[in-house]
Amino acid sequence: MHLHRSIAGQGTAHSPETAARAFYQDLLGGRQVWPTGRRAIGRLYFLFEKSLVEVGPARSDEEMVELGVDSPYDVAARCWDAGYTVRLLPNERPGALAVVDPFGRAVLLTSRQPLAALGAMTGAAG
Repeated sequence: MHLHRSIAGQGTAHSPETAARAFYQDLLGGRQVWPTGRRAIGRLYFLFEKSLVEVGPARSDEEMVELGVDSPYDVAARCWDAGYTVRLLPNERPGALAVVDPFGRAVLLTSRQPLAALGAMTGAAG
């Protein structure tokens, strides 16, 4: 299932750097880092716990990025409210959600919490 919500002006007046920061830092909670070396020129990097994500227009054809977040549904809702595409990916995992970054790259949102902890929180038996 593919859902898309367009907000007037979203993404039209922003530079690629501003769009990447708004998405990966403000919405997803990553921290921008600046690796050294030739590879870092013209690229943006965001750190999510132990995962380093390289972003930019040339990365749009890359494989889906998987990020562990506290609440995939809350993050997907924030992205939806900001005008980004949200996808339900039942073939990946039951209830799997992905959001599409400003460059067309899918980001799979997974829960940081183990399934047993989620069951305990909801009262479900494991």
